[in-house]
Amino acid sequence: AQKRVSRAVERLREFFAKCGVTVGASGLAVISANAVHAAPAMLAKSVTAAAIAKGVTASGSTLTLLKGALKLMAWTKMKSVIAISVGVLLAAGTATLTVIEIQKHRTYSWQDMVDGGQQALNALDTTRPQVTIVRSKFGAGYRHNRLIDDIGSPDRWRFIGAHATPWEIVRDAMPHNPKVNVDLPFYVVLPAEMPGSHYDFIANLTNGSQAALLALVRKNFGLIGRHEMRDMDVLLLEVEHPNAPGLKAPTALLPGQTPQLTRVSQGIASYKNRPLFHLARRLEVDLGMPVVDHTGLAGNYDLDVPESFGVTPAERLEEARRWLLDDFGLKLVPARQLHEVLIIEKIK
Repeated sequence: AQKRVSRAVERLREFFAKCGVTVGASGLAVISANAVHAAPAMLAKSVTAAAIAKGVTASGSTLTLLKGALKLMAWTKMKSVIAISVGVLLAAGTATLTVIEIQKHRTYSWQDMVDGGQQALNALDTTRPQVTIVRSKFGAGYRHNRLIDDIGSPDRWRFIGAHATPWEIVRDAMPHNPKVNVDLPFYVVLPAEMPGSHYDFIANLTNGSQAALLALVRKNFGLIGRHEMRDMDVLLLEVEHPNAPGLKAPTALLPGQTPQLTRVSQGIASYKNRPLFHLARRLEVDLGMPVVDHTGLAGNYDLDVPESFGVTPAERLEEARRWLLDDFGLKLVPARQLHEVLIIEKIK
């Protein structure tokens, strides 16, 4: 009987191994030690006494019946021990999973510093160098925010963001063309199925944060990004009347100054010392499609641009065309041409 129990225990070990559960020798020893017990002494005495009282010799069928009864008792005991042991193993597995989930939901001080400005920059400077993606601590109403510290060569860039989807992390970490605004949906092509949930992330290594962050997104979510030229409907920004008064010579920048939005007054946004491709990018936001600078005008300008155009898409396009012609002597021409987009895809 003990040999049969040993074989059964070994099969049980193989079963657990196939399920990915490693059972130690001590765990199976408990099963083996308690699997077979002798039948109660009173049972043997009762059976013997009954046979003697009747003055008969136990027949083959009677002995078979007795053996079956004893085996049944042994198996019943063994099943109880196995059930208890499996329960202990499953309980241990549950405890392990709980610890992992708690670790995944840890929060860090840098998550509260993602403001897209100085606070986020401080987080990049003061947090121990790392590349980390964790479940977002922010609720559904929180807007995705991030800071890309892109000073210096791309291998020295650093990244921090909050409440981002996995594809947004890819977008933020990908090398980018400054003339292609991947924050706009028509410049990004997404796969049909995307990982859900939102995440907070930081990548602030001294070197290689960009590559390390992209590698981590690929490992955790199976997403990669690449740039590709696609045939698209676009609007070409072209010159209609040269030397229009709205194209003002740029104001000289003081040492340390950068081209920027200087003020918003009475519905007009004033940009200082900006190239015309910046005007094209500004128009894309309002018109909802790619706008390509085809003016051929080099250099920078001071640009006064309305904060918004119209309400409906048709109204916005009409107002933008009228304003461009009157102030800048420029026009928008519909066209179809190859344009760079960001392709985000799931690896197989």
